[in-house]
Amino acid sequence: MKKAISDGPALLSQAGRLADEWAKDPSKASAAVAAPAADEPETEGVVTRLRKWLMTGVSYMIPFVAAGGILIALGFMLAQIAGGETGAIDVTKNFTLDPSADPSKVTILQNSFDPLSGMHWATLLFLIGGAAFGFLVPILSGFIAYAIADRRAWCPVWSAVRSR
Repeated sequence: MKKAISDGPALLSQAGRLADEWAKDPSKASAAVAAPAADEPETEGVVTRLRKWLMTGVSYMIPFVAAGGILIALGFMLAQIAGGETGAIDVTKNFTLDPSADPSKVTILQNSFDPLSGMHWATLLFLIGGAAFGFLVPILSGFIAYAIADRRAWCPVWSAVRSR
């Protein structure tokens, strides 16, 4: 990539020369594809590669952190408006999406959602934000694996999805 930016014409002439050479002798083309380029030595150290892998995972994780945090904050804000001083605490303790919860102790949101209730909307925002935060570790680990092994990292995921 650096060579294409800094010396594009030379790279294009090299590509044309290689295309002519490979057209005359196709065995050279297959040998060049099988072997890594000799003019690009591996100059990155282990620490640099590790940092790149981790930063790839973190960069894909950031939207989940931002979206989850914003949704939780909006849920708390709406709960404060709709439920008063203890609204934010009520959202965390008195509502759930778990259908096996005891309905006498908590409100199961999907069974009794009222579109006109501010507390129900606040709870919904809070729970969706919490779910977004729940994806942080899988997203981080999945994209670190992707940075290390490229598409091969997704093979176990795709085989699990296809078997269902």
